[in-house]
Amino acid sequence: MRSARRFFPVTILFIFFSLLAVTTPAAPQKNSWPNAIDSLAAKIATAADARSPSLHLKVKNISSLDAARVIEFRQELEANLQRRGVKLAADGTADATVEVNITENLRAIIFAAEVQRNDSPEVVLVSLDRADADAKSDARPAVRLQREFVWSQPDPILDFQVLPAAPDAPSRLVVLEPRRLVIYRSAEGSWQPQESHPLPSLPSARDPLGTLTPPDTDADASIGVTLPGAKCTLKTRERFELTCSPARDIRSNVETDFVSLAFNCGTRSQAVLTGDADWTRPDSLRVVEVTGRANQVGEAMSFSGPILVLWPGTQSETARVIWRDLATGDYEAGIITASCSP
Repeated sequence: MRSARRFFPVTILFIFFSLLAVTTPAAPQKNSWPNAIDSLAAKIATAADARSPSLHLKVKNISSLDAARVIEFRQELEANLQRRGVKLAADGTADATVEVNITENLRAIIFAAEVQRNDSPEVVLVSLDRADADAKSDARPAVRLQREFVWSQPDPILDFQVLPAAPDAPSRLVVLEPRRLVIYRSAEGSWQPQESHPLPSLPSARDPLGTLTPPDTDADASIGVTLPGAKCTLKTRERFELTCSPARDIRSNVETDFVSLAFNCGTRSQAVLTGDADWTRPDSLRVVEVTGRANQVGEAMSFSGPILVLWPGTQSETARVIWRDLATGDYEAGIITASCSP
């Protein structure tokens, strides 16, 4: 019954717009691609209650827009919502869910967003002339970035790893904090605490450091934990076990300003770089060619606060990123994936 109730208003509105396109004389469209996204983000933020919302965003394309343009739409909508103070969260942890359906009629592309908050759905619509929805061939970047939100919490995060799932076992998430290592397991679409392990007592620092060495594809592989003054190993076979010994070396945060991508879009290698913002302003990631100078080859991805950590991911086209949301003060963790444009 719930799915039928949710589908009904969206369907009726789609039909209404389609009939309107056939029976109503053509009117000049004032929306552009950026204006349409800005208008949609404003309506979503209002419907979700922008005082302190967190949203899980879903996008479904049932129009003639190609996959690359839909990815661009999602990225620009996410960035616009974050500028409005909206926090994007994983499914099961958000205050509200917004599902954007991209459809079309004879003249327009229609963005219909259903905001579900407290079992009270609200549908908002924005339309765009079909010609204005087409991407400009000379403006399409060579590399695109996609972001997958993994975890959010009020306490600092030094690093994180999503472990490969063992057969017939839930996925697990390891989060490194300044004082402990916390393991979560996937249950009912969200991460649930499983256990935690205290770390060696270390001197206090304004900028605590710590890294996790990614495991290989073996779900039972050990994880290396590097801390200032200690090196630890987290064994994951059968049960989690943390052992530590004194050490003196640790990588500097300077190394986290960029991550090389071990694949090429074109004839030159690429890297992902952070922006030049300090810890009091929103930051960004951009893709550049690795040459004598940094030539940007992809659209920048905006973040709601400063990027604190940027490490290579477990796959050649991915990176792990941690940032702090300036609106909420929470620490956010996500995986960035780079891909070549079609």
